[in-house]
Amino acid sequence: MDIQSIIDAIRYNRIRITEHADEEPQADHLSFDEIFNTVLHGEIIEDYPSDKPYPNCLVYGDSFAGEPIRSVWAYNHATNGRCWLLCTDLTLTDGLIGASGERDDGVRDLDEIYGYIALYDAPPKAKYVLDQIEGVFSRLSKFRERGAHPKELPALGIREYREIYFKPYRIICRVIEKNVYVLLIVNGCRDMQALLQRRLLGA
Repeated sequence: MDIQSIIDAIRYNRIRITEHADEEPQADHLSFDEIFNTVLHGEIIEDYPSDKPYPNCLVYGDSFAGEPIRSVWAYNHATNGRCWLLCTDLTLTDGLIGASGERDDGVRDLDEIYGYIALYDAPPKAKYVLDQIEGVFSRLSKFRERGAHPKELPALGIREYREIYFKPYRIICRVIEKNVYVLLIVNGCRDMQALLQRRLLGA
């Protein structure tokens, strides 16, 4: 799916909004004009072409106030390019900095976690998990030295990172002066040694 298909559906009024997606913006005090604007000026950050009954994608963009918004869209070529807005979320990612200083790494992990749970479980559960992880970040910003050293890193000769938990997720981060740099947010069942090596060493 490409974002131009969704943009065209918005421009030519080929949009259908699910009941759940209709309720969420009201709770977050967002207008649909703002949500549509995030598509016009945003990007697809996750694509799910094999989803049923229609392909889905996760779009990221900013509200009129500059707040980050994610929305999940389904697209059906067979109905003259009609799109469905499945769910939206206003999320707080301030203070989250990727290990490289860009908006990849931890923030991208958070986007992927939200998108996966929203699509394969339920959007309310995805929002709950997102809120809980962001609560961990809020506490970390106040108590920057909390957390233990990840057990996988000493073997790589690396000791400057710490980890905190929101089960089953492990959050690996590093504090430098006033910034919290997030290296990884991942389900603890994954192969952490391999993931950490790829993020830290590009191995």
